Amino acid sequence: MDISEALEDLVANAPDIYDETFQSSADSIQRWQTLFNYTPSEAAERIKSQKLNGSHLTLTASQWEMIKSEKEAQGHDRDSYEHWIETH
Repeated sequence: MDISEALEDLVANAPDIYDETFQSSADSIQRWQTLFNYTPSEAAERIKSQKLNGSHLTLTASQWEMIKSEKEAQGHDRDSYEHWIETH
């Protein structure tokens, strides 16, 4: 791994910092409803919680790239797949 890949992974895996006005996108909420059978409010809360939780499992950029096509075909984005791993 070169320095640019290492920096990319560091940035990708750093906890996201949002203020109290953070809003999940409609697409993300719909995705989590479909994948996890959450209500809209539950999906939004779980997405926000995951974003604020710096200790949740995170995939490196290179790990995600290796499985991205397969997981996106299943309806996942990187955040939802990380959540799926943690809940299964």
